[in-house]
Amino acid sequence: MNGRGKFVVIDGGDGTGKSSAVLHLVQELKGMPVLFTREPGGTVFAEQIRDLLLQDRKGEHVFAETELMLFSAARMQHMGNTVIPTLKEGRHVISDRFSLSTIAYQLYGNGRGDLVKFFEMLDTVAVSGCVPDLYIVLDVDTDTALLRRQKAGGLTRFDKKAADFHRAVRAGFLEHLNRYPYGVVVDASKSEVEVQQEVLKIVKNFLKI
Repeated sequence: MNGRGKFVVIDGGDGTGKSSAVLHLVQELKGMPVLFTREPGGTVFAEQIRDLLLQDRKGEHVFAETELMLFSAARMQHMGNTVIPTLKEGRHVISDRFSLSTIAYQLYGNGRGDLVKFFEMLDTVAVSGCVPDLYIVLDVDTDTALLRRQKAGGLTRFDKKAADFHRAVRAGFLEHLNRYPYGVVVDASKSEVEVQQEVLKIVKNFLKI
């Protein structure tokens, strides 16, 4: 492969089938020059921040600004130590979640649109000028998504939030996808297999592999 690799993100709300779509990509692109990673996470330190963010809060109030700074700190570690060096090597990077998740969950979900400018300042520093070449968002109506998550079990503290939270999250994804050069919405109301195949087709066509 010649030149810089491509940066691809698979994103979407809980219950959209995002995780299974990413797993399918991992299986189908085995042996290809592709690194799979995730956010928050992707480095040892960033994974520790992830664990902290997903923990139950045990009664302590955590400020929205604190969450934004923690997500951004994990992203900076991820970008600087994993994503950017890999792209420079000429390999592609596919990340499970990226900045749009922070907008959707921490800003829209929490009703903190007043923090958009603060987030943008943090994110500009965290991504170091490296934005996704392809951003795929899986989308399905909120009631269907929540039903899927309940059936799957293993709910995180985000999954347990009220339906209005998840509706706001969905709106955040759809309203801000246009901030990236090439954004694609995949209809996740289809069967799991159909969604997996569509995501695979989009990614392979984009990466030409």
